[in-house]
Amino acid sequence: MLNDILYEIKNKYEKDIDTLSDNVVALQNSLNDEININSAIRNFIEEYRSSHKINFDILEPYRKLLIERGIIEDKDYKNLIKIKEELEVDFPEKTIKIKEELSKLVNSCNSYSMNHTKKYQLIVKEKSNFEYIASGKKEELSNINMLLEGKIFDENIYDTINDIPYIKPEEKEEIYFNITLNGIKTFNSYISMEAKKQEEYKKQKMLNEARKVNRKRKQNIELDKKVNHSEENLVGLSDEELDLIKRAEKIVNENNTENDAFLKTLVGLDSIEMLDYIEGTKNAEEKIAIVLKQQLIPQLKAGKLVNAKKVLETYISKYNFIKESNIPENKLKRVGKEYVLQTMDMAKNMLQNLDKEGGYYSYIEKPLLDMEYAIESDEVLNDPYFDELYDTLKNAINYVSELMNSNNIEQEQNSEKQVSDLEFYGKDTNNLIIFADGIDLSKQIDENETLNFSHKKKVLKALEKMSKDPNILITSNHKVKDNINKDKYKFLRSYKSSDYRIVYRVFAASGLSKLYGKKMNVVFPIRVFYGATDEKDADFKKAKQMYGTVHKEIEKYIEILNSDDYDDIKDIVSEQKKKIDKFIKDSDPKNPGDSGIGSLGGGSDE
Repeated sequence: MLNDILYEIKNKYEKDIDTLSDNVVALQNSLNDEININSAIRNFIEEYRSSHKINFDILEPYRKLLIERGIIEDKDYKNLIKIKEELEVDFPEKTIKIKEELSKLVNSCNSYSMNHTKKYQLIVKEKSNFEYIASGKKEELSNINMLLEGKIFDENIYDTINDIPYIKPEEKEEIYFNITLNGIKTFNSYISMEAKKQEEYKKQKMLNEARKVNRKRKQNIELDKKVNHSEENLVGLSDEELDLIKRAEKIVNENNTENDAFLKTLVGLDSIEMLDYIEGTKNAEEKIAIVLKQQLIPQLKAGKLVNAKKVLETYISKYNFIKESNIPENKLKRVGKEYVLQTMDMAKNMLQNLDKEGGYYSYIEKPLLDMEYAIESDEVLNDPYFDELYDTLKNAINYVSELMNSNNIEQEQNSEKQVSDLEFYGKDTNNLIIFADGIDLSKQIDENETLNFSHKKKVLKALEKMSKDPNILITSNHKVKDNINKDKYKFLRSYKSSDYRIVYRVFAASGLSKLYGKKMNVVFPIRVFYGATDEKDADFKKAKQMYGTVHKEIEKYIEILNSDDYDDIKDIVSEQKKKIDKFIKDSDPKNPGDSGIGSLGGGSDE
């Protein structure tokens, strides 16, 4: 009964979402029409002003749309123009009414051109509203799906159900009863786990965005050193205009100017309208730089920029104001967090006295970089997560300081006694972990902005677990799906934890089994990434791409490991034990020196 109710509600939500999606598509089409119409009308008006002739061919492709929107009347303007031309030769007095109609056409188009911005903005606003409503509906549908799966998704479950418009009072009562019954068993544990996962994902996503902005900025600062400014097309420009170009180009070179997709939304706006639109958007500095690079500077060089001095000075002034507001010191002062700078300086000083190759360095560097990224992002800076990042940095500083004060760091780095005693391979080993050339999980974790240093130890433990699983060929049943390339990727598997995934491939190894006197398999790790469900498809795609680059090498390994060439097998084992050894060292900030590994277990001829 309960599921019947929920399935009915689900169907209604799906229909609502489809309708909203259709509305969004329709409005996007309308927006595209608006852009095309405005462009055609502007060309029409410009030609009329320059030649004093009416060229209706420019408007003809959009005739139907122009009539529908009431911009022009449903008349045969091309024929009227032809008749006017014929009559003007011998009967000019009979062209008065025709001239009036054509004059109305020009005036109507001119009026639309002057007022189209409001229409454009209204469509954009309406489209955004439908998208917002659809987003809410999708979230509610997700809640219904979770109810169907027997899950409780948040502490406001009853309010959520109460807000669903399709449920009758008696149906609500039944749903409440079942939710309460289920909640007695699972509420506390599930909520705690889900809230933690979602919060961590939110934090990582915010910080990831901040990292991207920071990285692009640094890349372009470096690029600026290599830029040779072209002197072509500058003849005839005044010293004042040349200075404006120089200042504008400096802005361009300070920013990433590759992501120019937003320019499509500015079609039909003049220079000042574009700046007004950009000012309140995300990454306004970059967008100003892109408009300068692709539109304003080329227009000025070509002598086509109207009011060039005023326009460029306005853009430069606005850019400098935004940039000044985003200086870290100013941003922190605005929110009363100047103290953060002192802690960051302390971390920077510590890094100067640490070995870059040692574990202590990365232990401090990672949270320090996270703080820099967080300050760059207004979203993170104003989120409670910022304070958590700050505490992480402080704790890292305190942790390393204590270790450096209580132990001689040089002795710790060089003494074999300080090496981790973790035994990865032991007597209970049943599977050999093999890293193909180019597969470095430690490096993958370092380069993955949603993972942190602690994941190295977690992944190491997962690999250790895999190495000891006697039934891994059977238990590794979490498949990496690919409906297009089923045969190519059907044997790829995914090891899933709460905050990471490992994509891998398992093979039996008869030669290895003969060598060690027991059943042995080999595990090829391919890729490790953050375990967020809404991004896993993209990460799985990357994993499959990586597998594609190494699968031939894997086949060579398998050929040897299923042979009787024991010398080659021993060489592979020795090589791979060294790679595990390196990963063990990489995973422990307190043990940057060499690591020892126990024996793989098996026969005496190992």
